[in-house]
Amino acid sequence: MALLRLMSTWLLSLLLLPMKASLSENPSILRSEAANASAILNRLLRKKCYDKKTRPNVTGPPEIVNVSMAIKAFSEIKESNMEFQVYVYFRQQWFDKRLAHKHEATLALGGTDVERIWLPDTYITNANDYEVFPSNQLVLIDSEGKIYYFAYVRIAGACQMNLVKFPMDVQRCHLTLESFRHTIEEMDFKWKEKEPIALFNEELAEFDVVKHEVKTKKANYISGVYQNLIVTFTFHRRMGFYFIQFYIPCIVMVSLSWISFWMDRYYIGERLSLGITTILTIVFLLGSSNSTMPRVSYAKAIDWYLLGSFIFVFSTLVTDLLVYRFRSKEEQRKMDAGKEAKPQNNKIVFQCKHGCQPNFVADANGHIHLVSQPENSNRVEQKAQCTEGLRTCCVACYQPRDTKTDLSVVTNKCCRYMFPISFAVFNLVYWLAFST
Repeated sequence: MALLRLMSTWLLSLLLLPMKASLSENPSILRSEAANASAILNRLLRKKCYDKKTRPNVTGPPEIVNVSMAIKAFSEIKESNMEFQVYVYFRQQWFDKRLAHKHEATLALGGTDVERIWLPDTYITNANDYEVFPSNQLVLIDSEGKIYYFAYVRIAGACQMNLVKFPMDVQRCHLTLESFRHTIEEMDFKWKEKEPIALFNEELAEFDVVKHEVKTKKANYISGVYQNLIVTFTFHRRMGFYFIQFYIPCIVMVSLSWISFWMDRYYIGERLSLGITTILTIVFLLGSSNSTMPRVSYAKAIDWYLLGSFIFVFSTLVTDLLVYRFRSKEEQRKMDAGKEAKPQNNKIVFQCKHGCQPNFVADANGHIHLVSQPENSNRVEQKAQCTEGLRTCCVACYQPRDTKTDLSVVTNKCCRYMFPISFAVFNLVYWLAFST
């Protein structure tokens, strides 16, 4: 039994020995590859007297540089300074025959080592701020001298925004890439043929990225003609925040101001307090909407809505003052007359087309009374004619009551319907004009 245990232990150790050897050898292999890559690059730089300040193929045709970008995220879009910020995985590809080698392995350089070789002097012409993270750079060199450059970049680009339809606006912001030193005769920028722009996230807190476009153009300067690569992003603003924070409060405030039309016209203090409160609220919303906006010389869509709402609540306050004024005049007129006007009984006088004198009078309650007639020879005949023609030929004539219309009551009643209808028409015109 002891011999059997000894033999089994020996066999198990023989099986585990290769696994231990492989685990211990892998780290040395990786370090050897990194050391070999650095050594190969060192030999190439010394052997060919490599000058990183000189572009590849300096005596030949322009060096072609293919460019592509992968957009990780749009961090923010600021209307106050008309700027947008984006984090990008930036990629460039070109040939440098001076770095061709006979090894099948790809040479990899990272961090600050990428500065040992020539790199395109690409910059963003409309960038307010531009940062390349040094630790997030990578250069791959294949055996034929084809070079791939990768970098993680933060770009804060200027974007000229048109805020006429804010917050229902669509903004178009672009990035323009260009060589700082090399003209089109020395270096030719081109977008990658397949999918030059990739978007990892098309949704922002306030915007949706609806599309992106790429194009190239030539820019003429005193120093020469340069190739520009332009990518344009189209942002569609989301309305939810502004609808909740501004439009709904405006509608509520304007509707609340109409309560004064249903209040008694004698409550002038309460009506004015309600009107002033709604006006101050609209003014606060107007200032709040422009707190983060640039000082543009034109009115934005939200400004028109807030100004329209302000006009409605201000008109309500003015109407309350007019109602109070009309009521005061009416009371003053009654005081000057010495007494309030007493209603007079309306009478209906029947006039007959037969020419006879009326012998019936009806009061306002519908009671008919006989009236006295002068003595004459035709009295019996006329009475008969009028009595017979009362149902067929007599026309009722009203004696008008001596009253005067109270303008305060009429104004109050008209505004109850005129203001809501006008505000509905205003909203219809506004949304049709700015939402298309």
